[in-house]
Amino acid sequence: MNSKQTKKRHVYFSGRKSKKKGRLVINASNSSCKYLQFKYLKLKKNATVTHCFQKLDSIIVLLKGRIHITVDGQPFTLGPRKDVFSAKSSSIYIPRKHPFLVKAQGVGVEIALINTPLRNRRFKKVTIAQSKQVSVKTVGRGTYRRKVHTLFPYVTRPKKKAQKGMGNNAYILVGETFNEAGKWSSFPPHRHAYNKLPHESQYEEIYFCKVVPEDGFGFIRIYDKKKKSTERVYCIKNNDCFVVTHGYHPVCAAPGCQVYYLWALAGRHGTVINAYDPVFL
Repeated sequence: MNSKQTKKRHVYFSGRKSKKKGRLVINASNSSCKYLQFKYLKLKKNATVTHCFQKLDSIIVLLKGRIHITVDGQPFTLGPRKDVFSAKSSSIYIPRKHPFLVKAQGVGVEIALINTPLRNRRFKKVTIAQSKQVSVKTVGRGTYRRKVHTLFPYVTRPKKKAQKGMGNNAYILVGETFNEAGKWSSFPPHRHAYNKLPHESQYEEIYFCKVVPEDGFGFIRIYDKKKKSTERVYCIKNNDCFVVTHGYHPVCAAPGCQVYYLWALAGRHGTVINAYDPVFL
């Protein structure tokens, strides 16, 4: 008799493994993501990564170092970036069916590769966003004041049609959030777990985290009053990664520690419409 085994789906991915192996992979086989795939890669000097995704659009975000990218024979350079806390990122959007090669320039290079199987028909060309093009905003106030760098809003966000599904068009938003010591982000708590237009749109999200000092920490609480059994609180450490496909997900940094996270959102609707936890409004 054959027993059918199901693969375990994870929300939390420990940074210890990614730091040791120099890579982390998140996709539909080990998470609940349908529209997002994520890879963290730490590259040695002159190391190369080659891909040609036939059914996936890609965004490469430089986390550390300097890289040379060739797409269809056309050269691009991202960086240098000392680390995520001391310089703005540069990144590149690569549509499907475009072969590309990434080469590390120097040692200790770190990149994030974000993919979606859904198509955005508005963008068919390679698009590069250098650090000077990054949108920087200070949002929130008081104990939840933080900086947000938006890397690729214009790749995916239409001007209108916020209330309608967009068929096979996927929308990807990619950015970086910087938590000051002892402060909160993703606050007031919000979610984007259900299609309840015009009040809420469904988006998947991945957080990839960095902490300074490296042995510092923060916390993330993922909860949903409709699914109380899924509530979890996780300690955030360097290189940890979280998948958020349901529920509210506020983040805090411990006193004396800074918490950074690269975030990627993907969904079928033209605008991310967040539902906020009314307790905190």
